[in-house]
Amino acid sequence: MNTTDQRTAAAVAQDNVDALGGVVSFERETSAPWLRGVDAKTTATQTTSKPTPTLVKHDAGKLPLDLLPFVAVEEVAAVLEFGARKYERHGWRNVDKRSRYFAATLRHLFAYVRGEDRDPESGLRHLAHAACSLLFLLEADVSGLGQDDRPRNP
Repeated sequence: MNTTDQRTAAAVAQDNVDALGGVVSFERETSAPWLRGVDAKTTATQTTSKPTPTLVKHDAGKLPLDLLPFVAVEEVAAVLEFGARKYERHGWRNVDKRSRYFAATLRHLFAYVRGEDRDPESGLRHLAHAACSLLFLLEADVSGLGQDDRPRNP
């Protein structure tokens, strides 16, 4: 959106604010570089009154989930979808030993290091499979799922 469009949208928004007694909702298109050219529609709501109160946003203590790498998370989600079709949704929670996910992580990492980018069975990236298995291992560790069968004296 160029500067002229922004001013036009702002003028229309202000007209709507005046006409609706202080509340207006408008949509604008945005394009975020981390979405690699995907246009997303966002809805912005503006509440005004005279005088305009100071707005306070209480974000302290909230996780900054917006810092997650969206494309990588989508790759992992594709692996999760493949696993849900092959086995069952959330079946990974029924792990008997955590070392199974550690071993799976290593298998996918070794395949990647050897130059194989994609898993031959799923067609998905080995790194996404490895990240998924590592997330399973982390969840099992944090939540106490499965047996912690790490060797005690490696």
